[in-house]
Amino acid sequence: MASHRTSKTLLVSSKAGGKRNHSVDEERACKKTKVQDDSPRNEGPGNLWTEVEYLGEGSFGIVTLVKNASTGEFAARKTVEVTTEQDEQELLIHRRLDHTNVVRLLSAERGTEMHMYMEFAAGGDLSDEIGHNGMGEEQAHFYFVQLISGVGYLHAQGIAHRDLKPNNLLLTEDRVLKIGDFGLSAEFLSGGEEICLRGAFGTRKYMAPEVFSGRYRGAPADLWSCGIILVELITGRTPWRRARPRDGAYHQWVQQQHLNKVSDPSPPSSSDTSVVALISYILTPDPKERATHADIRESGWFKK
Repeated sequence: MASHRTSKTLLVSSKAGGKRNHSVDEERACKKTKVQDDSPRNEGPGNLWTEVEYLGEGSFGIVTLVKNASTGEFAARKTVEVTTEQDEQELLIHRRLDHTNVVRLLSAERGTEMHMYMEFAAGGDLSDEIGHNGMGEEQAHFYFVQLISGVGYLHAQGIAHRDLKPNNLLLTEDRVLKIGDFGLSAEFLSGGEEICLRGAFGTRKYMAPEVFSGRYRGAPADLWSCGIILVELITGRTPWRRARPRDGAYHQWVQQQHLNKVSDPSPPSSSDTSVVALISYILTPDPKERATHADIRESGWFKK
């Protein structure tokens, strides 16, 4: 029987799915694309999986703990009763992914319902580790490096997650971080050409400022979310409710960013302030000046 911690791990899909904070009902890209699906309708025999425990239900599906009768493997099964185009997109995207720091899709079935059987992560989600006061810098570094590894892989595949937050970052018993919940993900490459995304999808306090304003690039917006997560790892809280001018904390941050640029354009090199410099670089409001994957990986704090 699953422990309380295990149950919370598997509930991540229903928690994130049931309350998705997006203000736009339809997603459109700068250039219209359609994912081609030439796969068989059933990718795994459902009768191999037996239900162990009902875990929860949200507006985007039902989540159940299941066990494979042949292998004894546990999985989280997400069931969508009325399949939408976005659900199909989630399945198409998730099937392509294969990385240590991304939750694996074990199998899927589509008929009158869609079932997605996903890798079981027994260590809870990252929000359990953060707590109210954050964690030590060394532990934050341990998880952040894994997060950037997984996000870098997604972006190399042309995929923007668009809802990166601690609740969607699962952990194995060995503390391996796994990015999960691709219900709001989108492709931003078509034939090698980048596509702009549109729509305020995600969870507000982790969303980049440009996401609220219109068309945006997928990778910089995801990296902004990573910067917010890094702040939360260290302090135990997010720095503002949303990255909008009317939010006082965010407005103050933008003003401080401007003053720092005018007075000292060079980031501090001291090891004591290197993480602050990295956060400042990632949380640059202008996505054109924001830290890229390469910038993050080459930063002093990341490499230590």
